[in-house]
Amino acid sequence: ANFSGLTSKEVKKHTEKWGINYHISRYRFSEPFDPVTKDIFLKDLLSSKDFQQFACRTSARGQRKPSSRIQGKISSTVGCETLKSTVTSMSFFDRIQDAGLVSSNGECKLRGCFEDVIDGMTINSLLRKALVDEDSEQYDLFNEEDRKEVIFRLFRHLVFGGGSLCQYEDFLTPYLDTCKAIYKDMVSVFRNKNTGKIEVKSHVYQLNEVVIGGTPLFPEDHELNVGFVSVDSMRRYVTFYYFAWPGAAW
Repeated sequence: ANFSGLTSKEVKKHTEKWGINYHISRYRFSEPFDPVTKDIFLKDLLSSKDFQQFACRTSARGQRKPSSRIQGKISSTVGCETLKSTVTSMSFFDRIQDAGLVSSNGECKLRGCFEDVIDGMTINSLLRKALVDEDSEQYDLFNEEDRKEVIFRLFRHLVFGGGSLCQYEDFLTPYLDTCKAIYKDMVSVFRNKNTGKIEVKSHVYQLNEVVIGGTPLFPEDHELNVGFVSVDSMRRYVTFYYFAWPGAAW
């Protein structure tokens, strides 16, 4: 599979700087996809020979790189959240600048705040507060529906990176550029003939509570775990993107 965004020089430089050790892989399927039976589809995917041969995960808390094969019997239920994928423009994030979370002189420098730690996440900017601190006035910048968008989850993932190993940015632009590049790798789009507008055709799910071979998919239950399964039902392939939050103490 060709992931032109993730393999680009700039994106690789940033994900390494931010301490993001991810796994991504792509698989073909033959049967028609129906979102109504997504649970069966996901269980079949996780159980498939190709998936268990190539997909990797982090097997222990503190292990940085997802290098363990995802192998073994799948738990009776596959816990997942259906994400929204309606965003087709980076203007979705204009509110960050409009709300004054970055400098207004054109540089988009992130505004700092008194450092805090929430659930192992270091909060050192107004942007980070807006993304995860429910008690902050900035949190309402993104409502509940916004937070279900794939692009929001991806952006939040990049901003916090690999926890204590993350060399964070002083400016907003690298996060936006990287998010756009990876988002284009993750979802497929088409032009609606009736409206002329670009729309996302992928169905995207976030894996949560899944036990494979007696081991949880994620060593630690955390909101910054990423287990995206993006299904392109027209071209019949599925993209799997995985990142396990390593915890602040590592």
